[in-house]
Amino acid sequence: MKIIITAVCFAVLLSGCMTRSLFENREYKENISSILVTSDGSKLVFFSDEYHYIFQAPQLLTDTFGASFYRSVQANFDQFYVSRSDTVTGSFDLIVPVSAPDGDRQAASAAGFACKRFGERELCRATVEMKGKRYAASGTLPVGRNHLLNKSYLVYVSADEGAGAKALLTPLTVAADGAILIGGVGLALVSVTGLSVVCAGEPNGCK
Repeated sequence: MKIIITAVCFAVLLSGCMTRSLFENREYKENISSILVTSDGSKLVFFSDEYHYIFQAPQLLTDTFGASFYRSVQANFDQFYVSRSDTVTGSFDLIVPVSAPDGDRQAASAAGFACKRFGERELCRATVEMKGKRYAASGTLPVGRNHLLNKSYLVYVSADEGAGAKALLTPLTVAADGAILIGGVGLALVSVTGLSVVCAGEPNGCK
């Protein structure tokens, strides 16, 4: 009986070790070269050389893209988390700093940003939660210069990956005129003329 119990306990421990070996957590950094939004504002796509991260675009975010105060908005990216099914969750803060014009901060407050006073001025902030899927880029989608950001931005990713698992291929396609499509809907570059991106975890901001 003692031998049987010992064998069962060993089997349970071995099973746990095998499970841990099958699913390992991988920490990596992504250089995001493009951030595109669908023409209908429903999806947001982050591009890197290895993966495409396709999110459902939160309403607050799409509203901010078209807002008068967008020129003053800064974005502070948090870490992305990828599950075993390649579901991606993450968040980032949209910030209208104290240095922004009064009218921009007032408009941000009216749009739902939470504003806090620092001395005689206010800083306005809104946290955007995102959820989507990670897809393998596989080098199949050439991104033209008109789709590239003025610089790449660093985002940290924590992924729970199975041994030998491969992400699904990207659903993005390229039209004859070079336009990037998802489900037949065109994508446009998110303007960063007014969007200053600051990456969490980097003392000197994005690299």
